[in-house]
Amino acid sequence: PAAIVAEVSQLAGRSSASQMRMVVHCLYEHFGKRRLGLEALAAPRLGALELGSIAHGVLCELGRAGFDPARVAEILGRQWEESVPPALRESPAAAFEYEILLGNLVALAEQERALLDGTGGGARAACFELAFGLNGAGRDPASRADGLSIDLPAGGALGHSVLRGSIDRVDLVERDGVRYGVAIDYKLGKGKSY
Repeated sequence: PAAIVAEVSQLAGRSSASQMRMVVHCLYEHFGKRRLGLEALAAPRLGALELGSIAHGVLCELGRAGFDPARVAEILGRQWEESVPPALRESPAAAFEYEILLGNLVALAEQERALLDGTGGGARAACFELAFGLNGAGRDPASRADGLSIDLPAGGALGHSVLRGSIDRVDLVERDGVRYGVAIDYKLGKGKSY
């Protein structure tokens, strides 16, 4: 209560009409929202981060299995069971997200299989979740334990930097006797490409 009285005193000289309305409506609400940063409780839901993690896991396993579209439902079902809490799996919103993700992943698997079979120009998917300087399960066997050390231009504050990260997929292509790696980054969202 003393903190709320102090809050009202401070508001008197510098507050907007909407803030004053909130104070008049409910002093505690104003104090909770403005000072403590409290927000209304919301039901748990799947966000883009969780859906993206599930999609990446499916694409990694699916890619290693040759992008067989017939395996998408099985792999997604297993990833879904492991990643989504049971109470959330039963919600209509989660079921809707599952169906959208399933459709998108099947379409992508079909597209990738056709590309790698025919018009890929000799490309082959070689690595999935290729990491450098990161540890963890599911990383490609060709991953590096150490990060990539990069020399920086002379005269700067730092002589070098170390990059750590993971590449979703690396395809190999050979042209005129030279082998190239093509880094592919999957993105969950709207758009025709990744």
